[in-house]
Amino acid sequence: MKICPQCKEQMPPLSKICPVCGYIEAGESSQEISLEDMIRQMEKQILALKKIGHPSVGNVLGGYAWLVYLVLMLQFTILGIFTESFFVGLISLLFLILFVFSLSKQLRGKTKKTKNNRAYNHLIAEFESTERQCLSHYGKNRTIQQQVEILSEEVNVESNRRKRVSFRQHLIGWIIIVVTLGITGSVITDLAKYANQEQEEHASPETSIEKSLKEGNHEEAIRLFLTQYMGEVGDYDYARLIVEQLLRDGKREDANAFVGQCTSLRYASDLKKLKKLLN
Repeated sequence: MKICPQCKEQMPPLSKICPVCGYIEAGESSQEISLEDMIRQMEKQILALKKIGHPSVGNVLGGYAWLVYLVLMLQFTILGIFTESFFVGLISLLFLILFVFSLSKQLRGKTKKTKNNRAYNHLIAEFESTERQCLSHYGKNRTIQQQVEILSEEVNVESNRRKRVSFRQHLIGWIIIVVTLGITGSVITDLAKYANQEQEEHASPETSIEKSLKEGNHEEAIRLFLTQYMGEVGDYDYARLIVEQLLRDGKREDANAFVGQCTSLRYASDLKKLKKLLN
């Protein structure tokens, strides 16, 4: 039978709290934590939770950097296929290296976002453990129970605030990622199309000139020849096509003017051949 030293009333055999006056019996084990220590410990854990802070947009972007590098690598790889550029290939290789490094960092839990979440979850686990221990020893005391509930509610408020901020930061981060990759994808697609068109024109220059001549666009045919094909292999054949078409269309003055501009043919003798066509 235990007697409360404060009010001298009988205490329940297995209880450490007097049901009459609320006196709390100190633990006999030297390893047992006192009530004051547990309350103080929970307060410190709550303070530590607030000091950790919420994940920033930068933390979110860092957590998904591997995905950004992967998409950029694929985009520049596609551009490199169309342009056959060594420099573009080096950029693609650089993004591949960054992707492997970033993914490895993510899998090993070394990103700031992962570290922040791990530290927060660890403190939550410590608080819940201390809370259970406190309620197990002193939960029958209504005052103590209320005090623990207040601390627990403070943790819940902080947890809910963290979830709201985390959702907002993730949303902003994903918007930045999608917009950035959308812009780079659009630019790279346009560059790839332009490079493909350039290759097609150089692959079949005669067809381009013939197409312009058939459409009656003599100016475009002349422009293509003077800016891209004069001085290249087979330039006489392209120039001859233009002169013959101009003569067929009755534009002898334009033919004379065109021949007068053909001063940089691959072979000087080809200019004499063009002039003969005018006779």
